[in-house]
Amino acid sequence: MKFKVGIFNGFFGGEDSYELYIKACKDLGVDYEVVDIIGANWMENVWRSRCDGFLVRPSPRYDAWKRMFDERLYFIERKLNRLIYPTYDELFMYENKRIAAYWMELHHIPHARTRVFYDRAEAMQYLDETRYPIVFKTHIGATSTGVKILRTRAEARRLIGQVFRFGYGRKIWTTGRGLLPWRIKLPAVFPNWYLEREYRTALLQEYIEAVAEWRMIRIGESYFGHKKLKRGEFHSGTALVGWERPPDPLLALVKGVCDASGFTSMCMDVLEGKDGQYYVNELQAVFSSYNPSQMYVDGKPGRFLWDEGAASWRWEEGCFNQNGSCNLRVLHLLELIGARK
Repeated sequence: MKFKVGIFNGFFGGEDSYELYIKACKDLGVDYEVVDIIGANWMENVWRSRCDGFLVRPSPRYDAWKRMFDERLYFIERKLNRLIYPTYDELFMYENKRIAAYWMELHHIPHARTRVFYDRAEAMQYLDETRYPIVFKTHIGATSTGVKILRTRAEARRLIGQVFRFGYGRKIWTTGRGLLPWRIKLPAVFPNWYLEREYRTALLQEYIEAVAEWRMIRIGESYFGHKKLKRGEFHSGTALVGWERPPDPLLALVKGVCDASGFTSMCMDVLEGKDGQYYVNELQAVFSSYNPSQMYVDGKPGRFLWDEGAASWRWEEGCFNQNGSCNLRVLHLLELIGARK
């Protein structure tokens, strides 16, 4: 049986957008339709669609855009009973560090101890009693934007005082599209200050001194992993990659988390602490993937597959991450549609 997939649009096209799904469907010869989820008639668009499942790549650049996807996808999956990929639970955590922290604590996932404050006095009391350094993070923001390592109590109190008085603006790259009333022709970096401040809420996290950070990926039954190399204080956003074979315990960690939660497409950034333990730093259902392979072992591209009969990992050589890993996602969605039918 031949299935038709829907592709929800986004606020912008190009790299890291829903258009990667279009390229993947064309490469694979899959019948597709772009469905408008942004317009006011979004629910009618979904009702009219004859698609068997929907591919989603939210536009997370601004908080209002992310809230729109969270609100509408809830009704599409939970009330209209439509199959979306990735699942709503995965996308709800995407680019929302508060939700991810709550989820990890609830499911006993090893991670840096995290506290989210909405009361200034309680936050200041915590700063007076905690050990330093600690980490401040805005709830949205990729590539380490919105992340600050606070090394002293005085520094921490200044920042948290700012958050609760008039807000904190993370630095972002932007062309001004959808943000400013005029057009900026060249990208610029500026604090997202007057338009989208982190205001009257603060996420603070224990600092884990890591010897390495790993990016672990599962899409369907395909597993990948590589090191994220450090530049300055951060591993994230450096674009520096160490192509090493991920240890079996890391592969098992990502398998266990996804199996237990029904996750279909998940990227886990995992810190390897000096104590030898692994700590999940972030969970993102959508991630940047520019290389046609997300793993190289002995210089060869490939993936790992779990062999249930042998209870071991099986290596398969090849390039599997074309179009930002969207080819794999399309194929997995087709499998899920077939199982549901």
